Amino acid sequence: MPFAICKVPAAPIRTIPAHESVLVNQLRWGEAIEILDIPTPHWCQIKTISDGYTGWIDILQAEIADEAEVLQNKHWGFSIHLLLLKFLLGGNPCIFLSVPRFPHLIQAAIRLVISILNVIKTIRYTQMRLSSIHGCSNK
Repeated sequence: MPFAICKVPAAPIRTIPAHESVLVNQLRWGEAIEILDIPTPHWCQIKTISDGYTGWIDILQAEIADEAEVLQNKHWGFSIHLLLLKFLLGGNPCIFLSVPRFPHLIQAAIRLVISILNVIKTIRYTQMRLSSIHGCSNK
């Protein structure tokens, strides 16, 4: 079965595939899961990688992920390398920023580095756009 990560701050795990069912646990942002079944377009049955807990989540709260990367980093979420690769390829790094077992100081430092990289990326994009609009190159 495919693997995925939680892409929202907290995803409720329910006993049955219905919003009105009992909330029995929660996934945290970036937590790795194995998808066991997808019987409807809106729900998937999951098993958490960290503790083997099973239940149902709204399918929009998870993103398919590479099995090897999930299993390699099952205790603390995705690696910083994957986070930066996703960022550099133009993706949204926020969904991978979950290192729940790291101290908060390290999380804050990582967020700061990503913010700086985002500013640099925006400046480069703006320079490229201005150069193409004005037909000149600014070196």
